[in-house]
Amino acid sequence: MGRFTQYLGKLEITVDGQKLELDAQLKDKEKLMKTQTMKDEDKKVGLLTEVFMDIIKRSYPEEPVSELESFVDKNYLEYMQELMIAFKWASKEDFDTVKKNKLIKG
Repeated sequence: MGRFTQYLGKLEITVDGQKLELDAQLKDKEKLMKTQTMKDEDKKVGLLTEVFMDIIKRSYPEEPVSELESFVDKNYLEYMQELMIAFKWASKEDFDTVKKNKLIKG
């Protein structure tokens, strides 16, 4: 066992009531961070979708791709939020605050 074995674990998230174990890798984080500087919204969404699909396909290779695509499509925002929380880029409270502020202003 190596010194950094503890960091090999999969990310655990819950989306649409389903617990998922995701095999996210450093290259996924790098691509997601790249979207922050992208100006072209269509390319940004395309890259986000690509990374989301790469992660779920790698994590569940035995599942039909059409079902994985449908899952990501139906749960896009929740999946993105849960990944951001799992990556420790945001907290659940951050998202709750944003939602609360939108309701107050809306």
